Amino acid sequence: MTNKPGTKLTVARFGELSAAYGSDLNHWPASEREAGLELVRTSDAARTLLGEERDLDRALAGAANVDLVPLSPDLERRLAEIPLRIAQSSGWPARLFRLWVPLAWSAAAALGVVLGVYSTDGDSIAVVLGDDSIESTAGRSSAASSDETFSLAMGDLEPGDGNP
Repeated sequence: MTNKPGTKLTVARFGELSAAYGSDLNHWPASEREAGLELVRTSDAARTLLGEERDLDRALAGAANVDLVPLSPDLERRLAEIPLRIAQSSGWPARLFRLWVPLAWSAAAALGVVLGVYSTDGDSIAVVLGDDSIESTAGRSSAASSDETFSLAMGDLEPGDGNP
């Protein structure tokens, strides 16, 4: 939520902005900056909030300049040994686990190809389309031979209707 230029800023919104952007009003959004300056001039609560944010900004800036204590040689050695102590899995189960997604997609694609190649007799297509000409006998489907199907399809065409 931004204020339109010339609108007054509430102390609550001033607190939100100072918490988000800090005590330097130059870091605030341009649409909020003028109203923030006006509120600082007129409100003790806004000046108090701005002073608290200024203290926090200084503390954070000072924390960045702290010298780090050097590590002891013993601690450095123990840290360097951690990868050596942890067992690294380099066997085939770990490699297979990392590759399970590509292998699963490959297996699904291979299964689709196999099913497509072995179901080219048209029976499965007729079943999917709900063709009633297929009769099921003892778990196997049988349909009219392909010659009969072709002749039935060609029988629907009449000479002289624009088909050769």
